Amino acid sequence: DPITIPAQAEDVHFEGEMVVVIGKKMRYVDKEQAAAGVFGITCGNDVSDRNWQRGAGKDNQWWRAKGCDTFAPLGPVIVTDANYANLALHTRVNGETLQDQRTDDLIFDVPTIISFISNWVTLFPGDLIYTGTPAGVAAISEGSVSGPCQIDQQACKKQPARQAIFSDQLQCFVVGVVIGLKLAACFLEYRHLYFPCPRADACERVRFDHARC
Repeated sequence: DPITIPAQAEDVHFEGEMVVVIGKKMRYVDKEQAAAGVFGITCGNDVSDRNWQRGAGKDNQWWRAKGCDTFAPLGPVIVTDANYANLALHTRVNGETLQDQRTDDLIFDVPTIISFISNWVTLFPGDLIYTGTPAGVAAISEGSVSGPCQIDQQACKKQPARQAIFSDQLQCFVVGVVIGLKLAACFLEYRHLYFPCPRADACERVRFDHARC
């Protein structure tokens, strides 16, 4: 389905990311247990409106900046046997490669991320963790083709962007916490609370949602 840009959105960006798919119920797990609980990985686009996220019109929470309908598309396949510690991540927009980095550049590896989250959030099979985006993010607009986001030989479907009619009906989202790539600012949010990050000087808040299978 196309990415729908809300009519009031002013600065919508793509964010190509590796997405971890959880395969076991996990709570208070160590890194070894966390690694054993990964079902597989896929690729996703953590579409974000920068104005609502951190611009003049920013909200206290990021639910609207990152949680609008059609934001965060992912798939279409889950790879269960990939070495997710060292994969190439590429994102193309209108045929031009704008992101190109490897997952071994993550500040925290996948087991560390899962173990950290499990201290506060019970993870269930089908939960998704967007692990953070490399440098190269940029704005997309109506008619842009964002994608494919590709992890080595795995590619997302291309998602054209379209403009939407604004609706004042708001939806409630439950937002989780994960740790991201080498970026400057960091805060982690879960529901209406903020938690300290182990490396608050160098990580990005992204989110996990329940998979729609």
